[in-house]
Amino acid sequence: MYQDREYITPLPRRVQPHPWEDLGSFLVRTAKAMGYEKPHWLLKPEISSHGIKQSELPILYRQADYDLLSRLLLLPETSLYQMTLHRFSSLFNTSALTENPLLQLPKTATRYPWSPIDQPLLPRNYGWSVLSKAQVIRICPRCTATTGAYDRLYWRLEHLLTCPIHHILLQFLCPTCLKQWTSLRSSGECCPSCHQPIQQDKKAHRTQNHPDFSSLLQGDLLTLHMAGYEVDLNGLNHFSFDQDLRASIPPVHYFPLLNSFHTTLSWLGIDHCLGFFSPSFYEMILLLAKTFPTKLRKSHSLLLTTTHWIFAGGIPRLFMFFDAVAFWLVQRPGYSSRYPDHPWLLGDTDHFVYQFVRNLYRRYYDLYASQGIPALEQRVLQRRKQHGMDPAIFFNGKE
Repeated sequence: MYQDREYITPLPRRVQPHPWEDLGSFLVRTAKAMGYEKPHWLLKPEISSHGIKQSELPILYRQADYDLLSRLLLLPETSLYQMTLHRFSSLFNTSALTENPLLQLPKTATRYPWSPIDQPLLPRNYGWSVLSKAQVIRICPRCTATTGAYDRLYWRLEHLLTCPIHHILLQFLCPTCLKQWTSLRSSGECCPSCHQPIQQDKKAHRTQNHPDFSSLLQGDLLTLHMAGYEVDLNGLNHFSFDQDLRASIPPVHYFPLLNSFHTTLSWLGIDHCLGFFSPSFYEMILLLAKTFPTKLRKSHSLLLTTTHWIFAGGIPRLFMFFDAVAFWLVQRPGYSSRYPDHPWLLGDTDHFVYQFVRNLYRRYYDLYASQGIPALEQRVLQRRKQHGMDPAIFFNGKE
């Protein structure tokens, strides 16, 4: 690239990036403006000896890659950088960025074509439980149906299930051919496999019309807020972050907190979750379970939705969740009859997330521990009765 970069001239027809546009989407729109049949042609111009791998687009970091695209598209490096997942690097512990010398060089070091750009980068194999670098992408069907449609970078957030603009579920795959959508597709509006217009599966409509769907929308808006997206709550009078305890924590701790709740919820299982679910929310969870394909992390979606619902209810709902956790602990073989004085193991006890959850649980413990385990059992089993379930099933561990 560095040998022939002086021969690279800007494309005669170019487009400008949209706010929060994904780099693959931007290249698709550019190729369309040029009349190219395939957007892949932009990754390896005939006149250049350098090429870019499609799989590298979401995490583009080499200087030579940015140089090539900057010259072709007549865009500054910073504009290209904002269309990659590195834009979210501030969500992670920045001290980890210097641990991988292949991705982070001192500013005084000599710059080579294979060197990383001089911008904050996501370390490899770090943060991918939160971000998706896959060549496929989830999509909001209504966004793609509008004039000048484009893919949003934040659709790659694994902890995002809805569109902040249209307030509907993101679609994982085409309901017509059941294929996933690639980000570098010939048309932003049509499925590259069956060539049908991108649309939402009808199974999602019932979930979106459910009253408890608002807790998922509100949780997703908070997630985007933590990721640096300017959330607009105008016209959403019933939405508020006021009672969501997560809204006060630094963004760098938000996703570890979500992951800790996901882990604990997966331990509980549905039999114990029914000890704090409301019948209405359980109904929505069942609808949501039918919406997402099992192989595409359905359980992750359900755990995330449950976490948002817990926090949307403030302290009362959080304490019901802690009831379920405490009840699960006292049922474990060999556990003492003493009321649990800690929620669960979250790794480093000095970590902010551990201390945050510990402090919340301490408030719960101070209120309920004096009442004893019999009162705990009564509270949990009474809630389970709301689902029409035999409380004895709880102790047998069967459904």
